[in-house]
Order: sequence, then C-alpha cells, then structure tokens
Amino acid sequence: MKSAPIIIDFLRHGQVTGLPCFNGVTDPPLTQGGWDAMTKACETSQRADGIITSPLKRCAAFAHEWGKNHRIPVTIAPDWREYAFGLWDGRTTEEIMALDPQGLADFWRDPTNHPPPHGEPMAHFQ
Repeated sequence: MKSAPIIIDFLRHGQVTGLPCFNGVTDPPLTQGGWDAMTKACETSQRADGIITSPLKRCAAFAHEWGKNHRIPVTIAPDWREYAFGLWDGRTTEEIMALDPQGLADFWRDPTNHPPPHGEPMAHFQ
C-alpha cells in the first residue's frame, strides 16, 4: 500500500523594517507589507498539518499567529535560524563595501571558502 506523499512548502519571511541589509541573526520585525505578503502566500497554499519556524521573531511571530488562527501546531526549530553574517550582520551592502570590499567580493564569489568575518561557515549553515 502506498502512503500519501508528504508535501513541504517553504515560505521565506516577508519584508522587514529598516534598510535592506544583511539580516542574519539581526532580527527586525516584519513591516505590514511583509506580514500581508506572507498572509497572501499562506492563503494560496494547501491546508497545512504543521508549521516549522525559525526562532527569529520575523518568522516566528507570523507562524504563531497563523497557527493560532488556523489551529495548526507550530514548532520552533532553532537549527532553522538564518545565516549568521558575523561582523556584517545588520549592515548594508554599502557599509560592508566601505569596510571590507575585498571580503564582500570574495564572499559573493565563493561563500563556502570566504565567510564573513566572525560569520558562520557555510558548511555549518547547510
């Protein structure tokens, strides 16, 4: 007897407050537009049996609210947190270019071998 397939939908968090920057462990809240975009994405998805979320509030706040309103259990998965950009976390591209242009170029070219200063090795993130 075949079992039903397991379908997993991944939803990236919506727009956050502040300037566009390297928000890894830096945790700004969602804007209203970000919240609305996530709501729209979830409304077009199939019924979920469960929600797994990063512990960061930009993900977890929405997951808990959606789960509560739709009676879907929510699990916080610490290993699903975002990439830790080290000294670059919370900084804009322009700020990083001013401080470490070669480091940023190396990261964009080969993130596996050139993580941000004090950042998470890509192998750990994967």
